[in-house]
Amino acid sequence: MPESFGSYFKKCRIAKKITLRSFCKQNNFNPVDISRIERGMIPPPKNKIIEYAVALGLQPEQNEWLEFIGRASAEFGDIPRILSDEEIVKKLPIFLKTNKPSDLIEKIRRA
Repeated sequence: MPESFGSYFKKCRIAKKITLRSFCKQNNFNPVDISRIERGMIPPPKNKIIEYAVALGLQPEQNEWLEFIGRASAEFGDIPRILSDEEIVKKLPIFLKTNKPSDLIEKIRRA
């Protein structure tokens, strides 16, 4: 089973050597909410995902940023809806092979 958004969030935070309380205090987040997100008890709020990524020090050019945002999207069910379109699925491998992560981010922003 793939790693959940919450466990990936926690892994990113721990990799930065930041305790839950410190992370929340530094960024004005509610530690109860972040703890519940990390444990998979509640989904992350859509309007906070970018704020969480920035607070973790993730950069849009990094693979970690893409993975963080991608896992959040999967948590919301956005990816399964996209992948239900057979034409998109057929074109996805060549699309991913011919685009750099930074180009993909820019294309997503313009969409």
